[in-house]
Amino acid sequence: MGDISVIGLGLMGAALARAIQKAGYDLVVWNRSPDKMQPFEADGVRCASELSSAIRASPVVMICIDNYATTRSMFDRPDIAPSLRGKVIVQLSSGTPQESSDAAEWAHAHGASYLDGAILAGPSNIGTSDATILLSGDEAAHARSIGLLECLGQGTVRYHGSNVRAASTLDLAWLT
Repeated sequence: MGDISVIGLGLMGAALARAIQKAGYDLVVWNRSPDKMQPFEADGVRCASELSSAIRASPVVMICIDNYATTRSMFDRPDIAPSLRGKVIVQLSSGTPQESSDAAEWAHAHGASYLDGAILAGPSNIGTSDATILLSGDEAAHARSIGLLECLGQGTVRYHGSNVRAASTLDLAWLT
């Protein structure tokens, strides 16, 4: 079993996965386009052949893909949803406060804990003190996963409380 599974290996998702790998955690990755997993596989990272395998592989599942709608379409399937029970889901895709709330409700309905996040940095800053990661949502999920997530920014991963909308609200404020 891995420590954390990262779903989505675009520029930002790959940077997140590399920071986790560099920190020495047992990492499992999955991407819709298998070619994006090849560099990780070449470095000895476990690559899941299916999304369901990636979810089952770790207690913490980090998502960094296009948007919340894509996440929902990928995860809201009969072969995936049952695998979520007992997991901590960390959503780091960009979205609105309402999407954060909806995602948290959906996750809780499937027995998962949920943290919503916002990344205030570019991919090259991940894992450094120049990366700020905002998190909000389930306090117990935060306590279970913060040890893993701290490697994403050197002292810059910040929890903003149990209101799941907080991270996306702060992200929108920062962008404006």
